[in-house]
Amino acid sequence: MSNLRKFYELLQIIKPYIELRDTRFRRAIGAEKKLMVTMRLLATGDSFRTIGESYRLGYTTVQEIVHTTCSVIWEVLSKIIMPEPTEGTWKNAEG
Repeated sequence: MSNLRKFYELLQIIKPYIELRDTRFRRAIGAEKKLMVTMRLLATGDSFRTIGESYRLGYTTVQEIVHTTCSVIWEVLSKIIMPEPTEGTWKNAEG
């Protein structure tokens, strides 16, 4: 599976949780851009300010995007990757 395909698969999973609506006062930052910002920061380790300059965002906006997106990824994927153990899974683990 290509990295681009994985990106869009993850985006589809978390999009409902990170996408906001536009208001009369400003346009919302799209879910795709939020995930791009987060993945770039995690991949490069660049500062919030450097990432912000690349995407024309303030560093506090980048901080909020990364914190929110990482929290959503953890909340959503942890339930898929590490589901709550059941009695059956405990018995299987015992051998």
